[in-house]
Amino acid sequence: MKNPESYSEALKELEEIVEQLETDDIAVDELLDKVKRSSELLHFCQDKLTKTEEEVKAVLQEMPQAEEAEENVVDEELVSNEDQSTQSDEEPEEHNDNSDLQTPF
Repeated sequence: MKNPESYSEALKELEEIVEQLETDDIAVDELLDKVKRSSELLHFCQDKLTKTEEEVKAVLQEMPQAEEAEENVVDEELVSNEDQSTQSDEEPEEHNDNSDLQTPF
Protein backbone atom coordinates (compact mmCIF):
# COMPACT_ATOMS: atom_id res chain seq x y z
CA MET A 1 0.00 0.00 0.00
CA LYS A 2 1.15 3.52 -0.68
CA ASN A 3 2.30 5.86 2.03
CA PRO A 4 -0.13 8.62 2.92
CA GLU A 5 0.69 12.08 1.61
CA SER A 6 -0.54 13.89 4.69
CA TYR A 7 -1.52 13.49 8.32
CA SER A 8 -5.16 14.07 7.37
CA GLU A 9 -5.06 11.33 4.76
CA ALA A 10 -3.53 8.87 7.23
CA LEU A 11 -6.05 9.76 9.91
CA LYS A 12 -8.95 9.33 7.49
CA GLU A 13 -7.72 5.87 6.48
CA LEU A 14 -7.29 4.90 10.14
CA GLU A 15 -10.84 6.02 10.89
CA GLU A 16 -12.13 3.90 8.00
CA ILE A 17 -10.29 0.83 9.30
CA VAL A 18 -11.62 1.39 12.82
CA GLU A 19 -15.15 1.71 11.47
CA GLN A 20 -14.74 -1.55 9.53
CA LEU A 21 -13.45 -3.29 12.67
CA GLU A 22 -16.29 -1.94 14.80
CA THR A 23 -18.97 -3.07 12.32
CA ASP A 24 -17.34 -6.42 11.53
CA ASP A 25 -16.98 -5.45 7.85
CA ILE A 26 -13.52 -7.05 7.58
CA ALA A 27 -13.14 -10.62 6.51
CA VAL A 28 -10.84 -12.77 8.62
CA ASP A 29 -8.49 -13.08 5.65
CA GLU A 30 -8.08 -9.26 5.54
CA LEU A 31 -7.81 -8.72 9.28
CA LEU A 32 -4.03 -9.15 9.55
CA ASP A 33 -3.43 -6.80 6.61
CA LYS A 34 -5.68 -4.14 8.17
CA VAL A 35 -3.93 -4.44 11.54
CA LYS A 36 -0.51 -4.08 9.87
CA ARG A 37 -1.72 -1.09 7.85
CA SER A 38 -3.12 0.50 11.00
CA SER A 39 0.27 0.12 12.65
CA GLU A 40 2.00 1.78 9.69
CA LEU A 41 -0.49 4.65 9.71
CA LEU A 42 -0.13 5.16 13.46
CA HIS A 43 3.66 5.36 13.13
CA PHE A 44 3.29 7.83 10.28
CA CYS A 45 0.95 10.03 12.35
CA GLN A 46 3.20 9.88 15.42
CA ASP A 47 6.26 10.81 13.38
CA LYS A 48 4.39 13.66 11.70
CA LEU A 49 3.20 15.05 15.04
CA THR A 50 6.68 14.79 16.58
CA LYS A 51 8.34 16.51 13.62
CA THR A 52 5.71 19.24 13.57
CA GLU A 53 6.12 19.88 17.29
CA GLU A 54 9.91 20.15 16.90
CA GLU A 55 9.56 22.54 13.96
CA VAL A 56 7.08 24.75 15.83
CA LYS A 57 9.43 24.92 18.83
CA ALA A 58 12.34 25.86 16.54
CA VAL A 59 10.32 28.64 14.89
CA LEU A 60 9.21 30.00 18.26
CA GLN A 61 12.80 30.03 19.50
CA GLU A 62 13.89 31.99 16.41
CA MET A 63 11.33 34.71 17.00
CA PRO A 64 12.90 38.00 18.03
CA GLN A 65 13.11 38.78 21.71
CA ALA A 66 11.55 42.18 20.99
CA GLU A 67 8.16 40.58 20.52
CA GLU A 68 8.43 38.92 23.92
CA ALA A 69 9.41 42.22 25.52
CA GLU A 70 6.46 43.94 23.85
CA GLU A 71 4.10 41.27 25.21
CA ASN A 72 5.49 41.85 28.71
CA VAL A 73 4.81 45.59 28.44
CA VAL A 74 1.24 44.92 27.33
CA ASP A 75 0.77 42.44 30.22
CA GLU A 76 2.12 45.01 32.71
CA GLU A 77 -0.28 47.65 31.35
CA LEU A 78 -3.20 45.27 31.75
CA VAL A 79 -2.25 44.53 35.36
CA SER A 80 -1.85 48.25 36.07
CA ASN A 81 -5.26 49.01 34.58
CA GLU A 82 -6.87 46.21 36.59
CA ASP A 83 -5.33 47.58 39.79
CA GLN A 84 -6.65 51.06 39.03
CA SER A 85 -10.16 49.83 38.29
CA THR A 86 -10.17 47.75 41.48
CA GLN A 87 -9.22 50.80 43.54
CA SER A 88 -11.95 52.95 41.99
CA ASP A 89 -14.55 50.27 42.74
CA GLU A 90 -13.75 50.30 46.46
CA GLU A 91 -15.83 52.40 48.82
CA PRO A 92 -14.22 55.60 50.07
CA GLU A 93 -12.76 55.53 53.55
CA GLU A 94 -14.92 56.80 56.37
CA HIS A 95 -13.78 59.83 58.37
CA ASN A 96 -14.23 59.83 62.11
CA ASP A 97 -13.83 63.54 62.78
CA ASN A 98 -17.52 63.88 63.86
CA SER A 99 -17.60 67.48 62.60
CA ASP A 100 -20.95 67.06 60.92
CA LEU A 101 -22.72 65.74 64.03
CA GLN A 102 -25.00 68.09 65.90
CA THR A 103 -25.46 67.94 69.62
CA PRO A 104 -29.05 67.89 70.88
CA PHE A 105 -28.38 70.66 73.53
